[in-house]
Amino acid sequence: MTPLRALRRPALVALVFGTVVALVTTGRADPRLVASTTLYWSFVPILQLVAAVVLIRSSRQRPPMAEAIDALFAANGPWALWLVALAGWAVSAPPVARPMFWILAAALVPLAWTPFLVLAFCRKVLGDPLRAALLKTVLHQAAMLLLFLVYVANAIAFAPRLVGWWER
Repeated sequence: MTPLRALRRPALVALVFGTVVALVTTGRADPRLVASTTLYWSFVPILQLVAAVVLIRSSRQRPPMAEAIDALFAANGPWALWLVALAGWAVSAPPVARPMFWILAAALVPLAWTPFLVLAFCRKVLGDPLRAALLKTVLHQAAMLLLFLVYVANAIAFAPRLVGWWER
């Protein structure tokens, strides 16, 4: 597998993010809007790609990088399905008629499923014994969660809000 071909799944992740963000925020997904939001949200698969390289290089077996990246990005499948469901939910009814509970509850499925896929990746592709695979899975998923929380905290200006709360 060529290095360029290994980027097909990360590119698909970026395209899914771009399309879903376009649909959720504007209710439409014309090509120009999808292209710009895909470009804007491309930092997500780029950060995942960096984490993938670190994870793959931690292996003693050192599988071919392009194939390993492609295999690890297959673990994005549950989240991609959830994002498609999110987009469908967002355009299904006016905002006041869409209860958040169900879409957030549905996020528990990929949240639980993805670590099993990463664990299988560590066992099968990296050839890690169970204990090492578990540790790598926990560290990888913790890093992804930390990146998500840092992004959300930045998006909602958490630090200034916290300072304001402490000043009261």
